[in-house]
Amino acid sequence: MMVFYPVCLFCYNRPIELKETIKYLSSNLNFNNTDLFVFCDAPKNKEDKKKTDLVKNIVEGISGSKSIKIEYNFKNIGLANSIINGITKVLKYNSAVIVLEDDLVTSKDFLNFMNLNLNKYKNSKKVFSINGYSNDLNSLKLEKYENYFLPRSSSWGWGTWSDRWDGIIWDENYYKNLSFYKYLFLIKGGFDLPFMLRNYINGKIDSWAIRFVYTQVKLNTLSSVSKISKVKNIGFNKNATHTKSMKQSTNFKNTRKIFFKLSKTVIVKKKLLKEFLNYYSFISIIKRKIFE
Repeated sequence: MMVFYPVCLFCYNRPIELKETIKYLSSNLNFNNTDLFVFCDAPKNKEDKKKTDLVKNIVEGISGSKSIKIEYNFKNIGLANSIINGITKVLKYNSAVIVLEDDLVTSKDFLNFMNLNLNKYKNSKKVFSINGYSNDLNSLKLEKYENYFLPRSSSWGWGTWSDRWDGIIWDENYYKNLSFYKYLFLIKGGFDLPFMLRNYINGKIDSWAIRFVYTQVKLNTLSSVSKISKVKNIGFNKNATHTKSMKQSTNFKNTRKIFFKLSKTVIVKKKLLKEFLNYYSFISIIKRKIFE
């Protein structure tokens, strides 16, 4: 019997993008079978309050889900703390969760893909998370299954289980005591990861995701990724927390599939991994920064 896991939606001050996120999410198959938890961070200043008030009006108008619970922060705690605190609360009473932020649009079968994966791989501890977002890799055209595996998670439409979440190293002091060579192993998930962690340690970014990825790579676990991306990021502008000018390479399609043919074996294919790592190589990152 299929278990439909709850969705956590995290919002702040982006009413325009949020409307699109909700429009696409509410069009999902089995949205009516989904418990929705919405977490709204408080404004930093008076200017932000105008936008967070608009966000409040939008989320209070959501309908169509199995249930909805909205939580508002009394003070601004930032994206990282909002996500860590919110997911931890939901996973106290649920064995898995699906996570979205307020700048992501999803295909009509996003929830189906996520739930099927969370059900199928729940007892396979080699799988740490499920990624709805996928890069546009050439070799994916040859894949017979509708998912593949990578040693890195994505923060753009993802899911995980409570037992994996409980093992994540969140403690800031743990990372502050790490020297750079101690986390160079992150490079097997992408050239950018060690430098992302260094930026977090130095206080340049407030990231929950790099701590999530650090734990996943350290444990030598994998993410199940959709062959055809179920997620597209629409938040590349000055209001974004981490994606003000970043570009994406995705094969997103607004598909409406009920069932997916998922891989029986949990293994990384070398050709796909090579293409993925090439996208996050030093040269590729520099080229994107120059031409974006």
